[in-house]
Amino acid sequence: MEHADRLVFLVDGADYFHAFRETVKKAQHSVLIIGWDMDSRVELLREPKPGDEPEHAGKHKTDGLPVRLGDFLNSLIKRNSQLHIHVLDWDFTMIFAAAREWLPLYKVEWTAHPRLHFHLDDQHPAGACHHQKIVVVDDRVAFVGGLDLTRGRWDTPEHRPEDPRRREAEAEPVPPQPYHDIQMMVSGAVATALGKLARERWRLATNEELPAPEIQTGLPSSSYWPDYLAPDLENVQVAIARTVPWHNNYPEVREVEQLLLDAIAAARDSIYIEAQYFTAHKVGAALVKRLKEHDGPEVVVLLPEHTDGWLSRNTMDVLRERLFKQLKQADHHNRLRLYCPYVPGLDGQCVNMHSKMIIIDNELVRVGSANLNNRSMGLDTECDLVLEANGDARIRSAIEAFRNRLLGEYLGVEPTEIGARVIREGSLIRAIESLCGSERTLNPLTLRVTPEMDALVPESQIVDPDQPIDAEQLIKEFVPEEQREPAVYGTAGCHYPET
Repeated sequence: MEHADRLVFLVDGADYFHAFRETVKKAQHSVLIIGWDMDSRVELLREPKPGDEPEHAGKHKTDGLPVRLGDFLNSLIKRNSQLHIHVLDWDFTMIFAAAREWLPLYKVEWTAHPRLHFHLDDQHPAGACHHQKIVVVDDRVAFVGGLDLTRGRWDTPEHRPEDPRRREAEAEPVPPQPYHDIQMMVSGAVATALGKLARERWRLATNEELPAPEIQTGLPSSSYWPDYLAPDLENVQVAIARTVPWHNNYPEVREVEQLLLDAIAAARDSIYIEAQYFTAHKVGAALVKRLKEHDGPEVVVLLPEHTDGWLSRNTMDVLRERLFKQLKQADHHNRLRLYCPYVPGLDGQCVNMHSKMIIIDNELVRVGSANLNNRSMGLDTECDLVLEANGDARIRSAIEAFRNRLLGEYLGVEPTEIGARVIREGSLIRAIESLCGSERTLNPLTLRVTPEMDALVPESQIVDPDQPIDAEQLIKEFVPEEQREPAVYGTAGCHYPET
């Protein structure tokens, strides 16, 4: 728990990329960027031009700085001889290569300047990934959430069909699908704590100790805050919750999981969830328990119609439907709704719901990187921020306004209308359903998995484990026995062990 001078909820990539750029411009000594994916080519600002073409290489007309991430960071380094930028990116597996910037360690945007330090993080258990999304500027301002600084993330709350600004390259025939996600921006002592967390992750990945930035005495964190951006709250306490797997004798941390279980158990009126995945078995069991109660809370879950990519649809979507069936069987009192956002004109696409957020009774909100899958509870590294009202009416009002803003985005109405309907109906579910229509709306999620598909997917602890799995066990599960022998190279018969 740390103090935040200011806090704001950033909804969707356009808001986050803009706030990131304006804040990093003010860095004096240190920028720490940690993520699952980074792409030096991503454009942080996108403006319509004649013919609705996106702005590509070049500089922004207002500040003269480049719009692409790699060029932008290098320009800041060159104009400030005291500035160091450290970028820690997950050392991804080949299965993700098609969607990533290929061979980033050899890209001039990441290696051109000695004070731009780029490293691929490979310090995690077999099958795990580094999944935190953290940016810290001079230990004064920080960003935490579900958004990476990479391609395919930029979008606005309108999620316009075929929005040309979402197109990442002129060669792309059509823009990528609409993308929804959330980042929380904080300043003050909580940013200092996040700086310590980020430097510890850098140390674990590189064995290099980074010093805390030396900041001019008396320089307030507000001097880093973008002038255009009004905070949602000031002077509040914010909690940091982590997931860290056991690895190389580093102790396991399961704060995210415990937070979610405690929050669900404490809910009185409503549990509002936005999630990319929905397969975490302990979270599912906690929701089942609440749904069975006679006077338990309403549970509203927003998910993508289907997840992105063939592999995910044929594994994670199968697992989530298994959990859906458990929840539906437990919903004795009709207090469960599973929705997906609908935007007219998407022609087969769906809004990629990528947010990892939960609101309990307008009393607690959690935003971060941890998905509601098992691996985010104990296998991958994760970082969430949590805000709790604890009787403070202004915090409760801000959380409620944030929830209404999100629902207003999906239902195509003003946030104030959401609030008024909740009061009138006396129910979050009835308020939502009174506003559902034929245009922008929330559609009920339908079960799509056939028995044949379900039979092909093993139990979740193999596909979606909640703790590290021994490499030998992985081999036994997925490699046929006749192919487990070491390879033999050359005529000398030298045996090379499996890796």
